[in-house]
Amino acid sequence: MPRKAKQKADITPSAPLSGQPLRPCPFCGSSDLWVNSDLEPKFVACEKCCAFGPTAPTVAEATERWNKRL
Repeated sequence: MPRKAKQKADITPSAPLSGQPLRPCPFCGSSDLWVNSDLEPKFVACEKCCAFGPTAPTVAEATERWNKRL
């Protein structure tokens, strides 16, 4: 019997639900970012270098904290 693929968390590429634009990654400068909007805690991560930002209880706060890192 074939195995089912594991489901990934609902992550939104570079378009946080908060409406705030994401600044580029402070480590590599990439704009390939995603927001963990499904699991707790929320955070922003860089797809290129795998850096991730401070965690927060909401997407809006995670986005704000990511943007303050620069």
